[in-house]
Amino acid sequence: MPKASGPAELRIGLLNLMPDKVTTEKHWFNLLTPQPAKIDLLLLRTHSYLPKHISPEYLANYYTADIPNDLDGLIITGAPLGQKSLDEVLYWPELKTKLNRMRERQVPMFFSCWAANVALHSFFQIPLERRTRKLFGIFHAEPSSTASSYSAVALPHSRYAQVNQAALKANADIKIALWSQEAGATLLFDQDENFYLLAHPEYDLDTLQREYQRDRANGLSTELPEHDLVTASGAQVTAEIAPPWRQFGIDLMHEWIKKAATRSRGKQ
Repeated sequence: MPKASGPAELRIGLLNLMPDKVTTEKHWFNLLTPQPAKIDLLLLRTHSYLPKHISPEYLANYYTADIPNDLDGLIITGAPLGQKSLDEVLYWPELKTKLNRMRERQVPMFFSCWAANVALHSFFQIPLERRTRKLFGIFHAEPSSTASSYSAVALPHSRYAQVNQAALKANADIKIALWSQEAGATLLFDQDENFYLLAHPEYDLDTLQREYQRDRANGLSTELPEHDLVTASGAQVTAEIAPPWRQFGIDLMHEWIKKAATRSRGKQ
């Protein structure tokens, strides 16, 4: 877990909504550990839903359900809930309340995948849609304008849910920074400079393959991930091999952390 050697410059919360807490922690640590800022990372969970895929002892030792008032920034992970309506998500009322409180307090937020979609829906009333076929693979994204500071990048995607793309484009309070012809809006910002990322640069090289195997074992008709490096090569890979998209994730996290640090200094 990223920890400062001295007093932390920033206290960042990671609200981990994924069932496999430990793997998800490692994914995000890969993006946070290289950061030059001193970070005290607080692992967060929900009050209203107790995860079933990890021991209560682990949760008690490493997680808290209470978001402290002194957070400098909050990261909210994705969740495999794209086939459910929000009414079916047990912790949605709690999560919505937490997000609204963070927004009111102007705490910088970084939303990933499912969390990005439901936040866009909650904050801007953009309709949520459910895909009949999972968007699953590595898809190329391009800068949405010549004025964009971002370069083209290929990133993993894995989701059933998405917001209506036409309504998203029409909303003047949202800036689309990266757009994919196959996957749609990939990186967005709102007027408060919160980040919404629909892709997964935190993933390991073999994460899509592991998700494919998990889905098939659960009886889902998930197809092999499109444009996947492992599928294409048939190579055996491990989490120790850094994927080509990781540096994008590190750089993007660095950008968000700098904004969080600037916001934090402004409050002092």
